This record gives sequence, C-alpha cells and structure tokens, in this order.
Amino acid sequence: MRAERGFTLIELLVVLVLLGIVGGIVTDLMLRQQRVAAESIERLGLQSRLRTGVVLLTTELHEATGASAGGDLLQLAPDSITYRAMRAFGIVCDVTPSRLLLREVPFHGVRRPQAGRDSILLFVEGDSSIATDDRWLPLPVTGTGSGTGCGGQAVLSLDTVLDTALVPLSAIHLETAARIFEIMQVRLYQSGGLFWLGARSVSAGETIQPVLGPLTGTGLALQYFDSAGGPTTVPAAVRTIEIGLRARSEHLVRSAAGAAPAALLQDSVLVRIGLRNAPPF
Repeated sequence: MRAERGFTLIELLVVLVLLGIVGGIVTDLMLRQQRVAAESIERLGLQSRLRTGVVLLTTELHEATGASAGGDLLQLAPDSITYRAMRAFGIVCDVTPSRLLLREVPFHGVRRPQAGRDSILLFVEGDSSIATDDRWLPLPVTGTGSGTGCGGQAVLSLDTVLDTALVPLSAIHLETAARIFEIMQVRLYQSGGLFWLGARSVSAGETIQPVLGPLTGTGLALQYFDSAGGPTTVPAAVRTIEIGLRARSEHLVRSAAGAAPAALLQDSVLVRIGLRNAPPF
C-alpha cells in the first residue's frame, strides 16, 4: 500500500509567501477604507459647524436695523460684533409711565421677555407727515407678567420706567410697535489652546461661551460696508456685513494613500447679508 505524499518545505514556503501578500493587500485596503471614512466624518463635521455658524450669525444680524431705524449695531471689530439682538415683537395697547401692555395676539418671539436681561424699543412717531422725526425709544424691562387688559384681551405686562418729561404720554400712540431685545456679543476667542466662535449676553452680564468650533486662528472675519459698497467702521453707516468663517477638524487626519503625515482639515464659507430696513446699495 502506497503512503500519501505530504507537502515539501518549498511548497509550504510558497503558500506562506502568498498568504502574506494577500494579507498585506487586504490590510492595506482596510486601512485605506478606515482613512477615507475618518476623513469623511471630519469633513462632515466641518461642514456642519460652518452651516450652523452661518445660520446663527445671519439670523441674528439680519434682524439688526439700519441707522434710519435706530441703529442696532453697537461695537464693530474684525473678529467681534456687539449688537441689539431682537427677541420678540408686539403691539402696545396701553401705556403708563411705569408699564406697557402688549397684546398676546399678535406677539412673536423666540422666548418670553426677561426682566434685567431684556429691554424695549418703543416706536415713537412724531409728525405723521414727516418720516425723519420717528424714533425707537429704549426702555428697561424691570418686571413681567400676564393677564387681561385692553378691553378684556390677553396681554403681556412689561414693567418699565418712562420719563414723561422727555417723552409725554400724548406722543406715544396706542397700537404702536415694541421690540424686545438684549445686547449680545459674538466674537472669536481662544480657550484650551483652541479657537472658538463664542457668544454672550452683555445685558445679562454673562461670560463668553463657545457656540461652535474649533475654528482656525482667523476663524471669524467680519467686514462692514456702507450704502455705497465701501468699507466702514462706523456702526450707523453699516448697510451690509460680510461674514467669513474658517473651521478646522477636531483630529489629525491621514490621507487615504497614507504617504503624507496626518494633518488637520480646514474648510471655510463666506456670506454677505443686508441689515433689515437698510438697502445694501
């Protein structure tokens, strides 16, 4: 009876070499796929942060009014801006030196007014035949409440302080508009060795808090333009604002090829917005 023939040493070596080659190819493909997936995740994160930043800044700043309506821009810098942020809008149905009543319908806002944090801009119309003497009168909010008034309607009550020596009650028309605002600041700031887009309520005395990031060292760039399209640093002259955001990835990313060293990814966006009631050109 003939014995079965086994593998020779050379055959085993050939098999091991082939397995090593195949294993190396498979491992390389898996590493490439992991790098592609990691890069895609980081890029998606970058784009998501940029979209969030654009939505935040355009929503906040587009509501600011031009100089003809009182001027909501307070302080301008290349990497920060302080402004009146509109939080609500209502119609005044009754006014006294210490209180305003706003109709609950219509009343529009992102939240209810807060005493000590928010203020009022009360529209005061002068001569109805002249537009240039109209103005928005700033008033504090010292207390809030709700109930019925103005003929049994649901109303929002805002305690305030109105100096009738400067603005007599007869100059304030019922059914006039009231805007509720807080003073906000948005700026680029550094924390923990990274740069962030931060925001704070100046009215409430808050410290800066991160909104999104990380950004690059020039991650927020603001430019201000007047009605002629020229750059300006005067808040009352601003008609459009150009917002530039540049974000960086949170982690080092190695390319799919793997030849170059791991590096941070960057992406950017540039938008220009016009102020409310202020034609850009």
